[in-house]
Amino acid sequence: MEATGRWEPAGRTGPSPAGATTARVVVVTGGKGGVGKSNFSLNFSLALCERGRRVLLVDGDSGLGSLDVLLGICPERHLGHVLRGSCSATDALVRAPLGLHLLAAASGLQALGDAAAEEVTRLGTALGSLSVAYDVCVLDAGAGLGPLVHALLAAASERIVVTTPEPTALADAYATCKAIIASEPRGETWLLINMAESAAEAEAAARGIVSVCRGYLAWSPRPLGWVPRDPRVCRSVREQRPFLLASEQGPAARAMRGVAAAFCSESPVERGPGLRDLLLSLVQRVGGAASGCQEVQARGLWRTPLPRGGARS
Repeated sequence: MEATGRWEPAGRTGPSPAGATTARVVVVTGGKGGVGKSNFSLNFSLALCERGRRVLLVDGDSGLGSLDVLLGICPERHLGHVLRGSCSATDALVRAPLGLHLLAAASGLQALGDAAAEEVTRLGTALGSLSVAYDVCVLDAGAGLGPLVHALLAAASERIVVTTPEPTALADAYATCKAIIASEPRGETWLLINMAESAAEAEAAARGIVSVCRGYLAWSPRPLGWVPRDPRVCRSVREQRPFLLASEQGPAARAMRGVAAAFCSESPVERGPGLRDLLLSLVQRVGGAASGCQEVQARGLWRTPLPRGGARS
């Protein structure tokens, strides 16, 4: 579907081709709010669609989901309906420009975070049936390191940590990386620098995070790229239209296409759990995630400031 400004239910997906595999699932997190995580998730997904990928975008930000707002839509059905079993996952999908499919969050409700085990199982089974219809599933997680986000990061096989060059954002990105490594992650963790003033600033920010992680964690995220600060992005948010489409030749849009190209050029280190298995793992993880987060905090992994010049971890 071309970018016409019209939005419609996704409708039924066709039969899966023989030998199809589940989608490549990537969880996007930001450590803190205000780093452009959701805007990145949306435009990154569209850039993947431009490259011919079939993409499912899931708004996993319980209670504060904003992807539908960024798109200027008001879906009749959302993740909460699927959790309750009042509609199928397919019926809750909305078709956005370029063929992107969106499963909106239950805004104002702690749908996924407070869901009972049987509800999460139902959602996992429902979405699992769709996995073979997509190449990539982008799951936009909530901000911070609450129990649900912590569980998603631990269960996922690929993650993108979005940050900006600001000291507070870098500190929270570093804390997020420490929380990820504490959960003994599988697969790959990518680092994306957003809203940088220049390539030099972006490279310095990425180098700082990578260096500190290597020094104190013996592990580090892999830089995925950077997106420059662009006034067109703020304008597109006000207009509720993705900047990749509203300003196709703008600096941010061009950079986002480069990020998508880099992501597509890298095969997963290992094919991790599909969307169904990832969500089903929350049944076991979310219950103990609160205590896990308490352990992370007790070990100094929650909001440890980014070391300056070799400060303590």
